[in-house]
Amino acid sequence: MPAFAWQIAISPRFELFLALWSALSARARRHPQWRQRVRERLPPAFCKAQEALGACPELWILFFDAPGPQVPEGDLAQVLASIRRRPAKDLVRSLLAALLHSEPVAERLASGTLGPAEALGHVPRRKREWLGFMGLYPYESGAPMARAIARMLADAEGFKADALAALDLFVSAVFAADWRRLRPQLARAAAQAGAVLKGGDWPAIGRSLGLNLEFDLVKRQIRALRGGYALPFAELGRAYFLPSAFNELQFWTVLEHGDGPSDPLIPFLDPAASLTIERSPKPGAPGRDPALAFRALGDATRFAMAGLLARRPMSSAELGRQLGLSKPTVAHHVHLLRQAGLLSEQTDGKAVILSLERASIEELSSATVMQLFDGGEAPPLARSRRPS
Repeated sequence: MPAFAWQIAISPRFELFLALWSALSARARRHPQWRQRVRERLPPAFCKAQEALGACPELWILFFDAPGPQVPEGDLAQVLASIRRRPAKDLVRSLLAALLHSEPVAERLASGTLGPAEALGHVPRRKREWLGFMGLYPYESGAPMARAIARMLADAEGFKADALAALDLFVSAVFAADWRRLRPQLARAAAQAGAVLKGGDWPAIGRSLGLNLEFDLVKRQIRALRGGYALPFAELGRAYFLPSAFNELQFWTVLEHGDGPSDPLIPFLDPAASLTIERSPKPGAPGRDPALAFRALGDATRFAMAGLLARRPMSSAELGRQLGLSKPTVAHHVHLLRQAGLLSEQTDGKAVILSLERASIEELSSATVMQLFDGGEAPPLARSRRPS
């Protein structure tokens, strides 16, 4: 008997807004090449709308709740249509409630009985980390999120119009094509996560999927690891698990249905999801060498490393701890995997975080077929020592 009802869903409901945050925020770390490409392609009209909204990347995180309380929509048109249907003042209240984690305080702020600085005084102290991340603690009226709030309160209709204009431009210029590329990758991640969820080891599932929450079977509740929020199983309708290419900061939300049960929406990061676009090689430039990749993966230690990195990104130091290897040994094997084009790397503070390039693995089959069957001359034999 499962602890509660759950479902895997593939939806752009989180991905659209997480992608916007990732494209605009200096805090984002994943997909740096994609981020550069997006910034080059965004039209001036998008930048104008974003500026009118306060020029606040974190604003888009609040839009998780913007489509309303329905279950995750299946396509981009449905997500945008759901936002269009909402009255502007209702949309603003939902964004303020997501920001302040309190519907009563959001209602008082929206109605004008509290000012923004006063409203923050009604938010529990344990939420200050969240407010600090969103740029509201300590409060400064000129900060991007404060400007976004001021626009919401002064002109809800204009705020909604600018938000929809920015969303339409982002979808048409960038995200519609990226979502088509991501869907099959996220479907594979969904199948893998489904097997984990069906196993029913709920205390370990939060760690397995890299979530910022835990499932407590003793107290029978879903509990955030930070901030103190808890949702009893008895108040749950259905929990939706959504594979994500962008949720590196482990955001999640809860759909409230008045007096009825609540539905958590829990995006989990698929570290293998790739938005890298392979550019055609310049004339005379070497293509991907499948022999090099197979040689790298043919070693048991490197294959074990690849298996760990396919599940989630980690540093070389953590790889060494997981496999019981010395630092020089790890460095040697990482070098060979990197040389074969199988790794992507991102800097996180002083650490370099490694992940396995799923696209590179998937391309091995076609690259091998081309070299063996369509490459003209047979590939040369690479010798490790001189012949006798």
